[in-house]
Amino acid sequence: DWVGGRYSMWGPIGLALMAVGIALMGRKIYLDPSWPAGTDISVYLSALKNIAAGLHPYGDVHAHPFAYPPLFAELLTLLFPFFSDGKWWAVWSALTFVQLIAALIIMMRGFGEKLSEKLSWGAVALICGVISVSHLTRSEVFHGQADFTTLLLLVLGLRFSSSRRPFATAIAWSIMMNIKPFLGIVVVHQLVTRRYKEAAYTLIAGGAIFALSFAVFGTEA
Repeated sequence: DWVGGRYSMWGPIGLALMAVGIALMGRKIYLDPSWPAGTDISVYLSALKNIAAGLHPYGDVHAHPFAYPPLFAELLTLLFPFFSDGKWWAVWSALTFVQLIAALIIMMRGFGEKLSEKLSWGAVALICGVISVSHLTRSEVFHGQADFTTLLLLVLGLRFSSSRRPFATAIAWSIMMNIKPFLGIVVVHQLVTRRYKEAAYTLIAGGAIFALSFAVFGTEA
């Protein structure tokens, strides 16, 4: 895959494109003196500061309001004590890119029982490289949006579902639903494909996480 054969250059070209994409993403963040102001990260920061002050994440944000259930903000508070404001939030942006690459690899290599049913590693690298240099990826990473996080959880859930692991599927998808609730439409997929146990697990886990994520705020819930 990497050293010989008809498509031997796919891997090196893909890795080179990924390097270019990473450089362009880093450059975009570095050249913006006000970053992360005006990005999704700034919205998360407002929510995190409210939580750190003992409040709920839906207070005064001076811009767009935090529009998710509180789980995502609660998870990001694990990073907040270390990064606070400023360019250190580029670490989160880098993590979103890693999540994208992980999701792509699972999509191209994680399904099918036979090796012939999976894309070669060279093809995987090439596709990851092309996507890495796209404007869409650069914009998503710049803003630190949760889209690549939900994409990874969606793909993991599909992988677990295809291998008949309903509990693992429910965990992945219930977390995903608690980041962006409209993704609860995956339950329709479970019902249509007659995975009733999986659907029940997902709804129960999703509802429990939703309730608990609000319950931590006590009377403010």
